[in-house]
Amino acid sequence: MARREPQVIGAALALTLGACTVFNGKTFDENKGLTPLADGGASRVDGGDRCGCPSDRGILCEEFEAAAPGAAWETIGTGPVRDTARAHCGLGSLRVRTPAFGAGGSGISMLSDAKSLADRRLAGGFFARAWVYVPSTTTLSGDNYFTLMEVRQDVDPFLGVGVELHGDNTSLTNWTATPSAVSSTAGAFPRDAWVCVEWSVTFDAKSGASSVWLGGAAQTIATITSTVTAPTPAYGSFLIGAYATATAPQPEIELWIDDVVLDTARVGCGP
Repeated sequence: MARREPQVIGAALALTLGACTVFNGKTFDENKGLTPLADGGASRVDGGDRCGCPSDRGILCEEFEAAAPGAAWETIGTGPVRDTARAHCGLGSLRVRTPAFGAGGSGISMLSDAKSLADRRLAGGFFARAWVYVPSTTTLSGDNYFTLMEVRQDVDPFLGVGVELHGDNTSLTNWTATPSAVSSTAGAFPRDAWVCVEWSVTFDAKSGASSVWLGGAAQTIATITSTVTAPTPAYGSFLIGAYATATAPQPEIELWIDDVVLDTARVGCGP
């Protein structure tokens, strides 16, 4: 999972979180189905009885309600575990914890899905959605950071794209490009609250793109365009959890994840 030094290509505006019952600044009417967004995407809240998975969508959907994650997942590092003490929706969520480690070290606690990206419906790219809870007890020392979501090759040099949380910002990094490219927010990721994180990657050898939204907002907090997102071999795995690297001694990193969806269109932040 080697990273190259990124080239900063832009900074997004500070984020504003929307309430769970409000999407893109508007109250959502379940009976209207898809709601157009300003950026041309679409957000949907399911009117069915399932908590975190739209009943008619989702190539991958994981609510962490079962005793163990679904068969699509493999554990990397210190395995995340299902937890019933905190959940965005329903009874369970995924508790992620890395051990403390020293400067120059790393820690990983992730789930990896090596099947969904092979679905022909995702040949042109994907949209991901996850609810994420980072407690205020999770602090990042110095320039340390961790990758929250990632798509990457399954063989060396493990080129990919990832959403990363730093002490004072959230960033989107593409280390498939040479030099790597990064776009960052102007503020730290919220603490002690469930936050809806949406992420998209469009695959292309020259005009690829990636974007991140928080809280169901229409405006992205970070976007990279006109970049390489189609390496050879192609990206093989989608990962979620925490992969941390350290330039300074790093205490344990802990967070919770719930209601993960991977699909062909923007999923939205409901229900």
